[in-house]
Amino acid sequence: MVLQWVFGVITVVGGGFFLISLFLGGIGDWLGDVFDGLDTALEGIGIDVIPDDVDTDAKGAGCTTFLAFLTGFGAAGLIVSLSGVGATLSILAGIGFGLVVGAIYFWTIQLIMRQQANSMATDSDIVGKTGRVSVSIPENGIGQVTLTVRDDIRPFPAWCENSLTIEKGQAVKVVSVEGGRLFVERVA
Repeated sequence: MVLQWVFGVITVVGGGFFLISLFLGGIGDWLGDVFDGLDTALEGIGIDVIPDDVDTDAKGAGCTTFLAFLTGFGAAGLIVSLSGVGATLSILAGIGFGLVVGAIYFWTIQLIMRQQANSMATDSDIVGKTGRVSVSIPENGIGQVTLTVRDDIRPFPAWCENSLTIEKGQAVKVVSVEGGRLFVERVA
């Protein structure tokens, strides 16, 4: 009965923090800072829980992945212990399922991060591109240019390189990008 309560509390606490971290962010970072502080304090008395050469912030692996593991661990442990199986098997089932849930979360985040990185336009992707003015660029002002970048049609805020007016529909070439600003010139 006590083991079931422990698994239940782990599921609720781990799952609650996991959901809060997913929707609000920051909680995982805060808990990571707490764990780092705890690790540093333990190292001060000679106990090294997390070796210093381990990168705990590596590519999306971190506290939220650990919370996904805890949720899976608690849920599986609770279900198995409710079926009347002993503590050892309940803990092993919890660890196994927790590893599966943590791995699924980790690889899903990795996939999302790779896709975002592939779709992000860099300055070198944009400079030299030709597009059309979709919102007229006034003299010494800002307008909008539509470009095809990485097989995507995207609008960008744009300024005229020569501080001239460029009308909507005019073909332009991107001359430079400075601090997220596109500077364009008319194409003859």
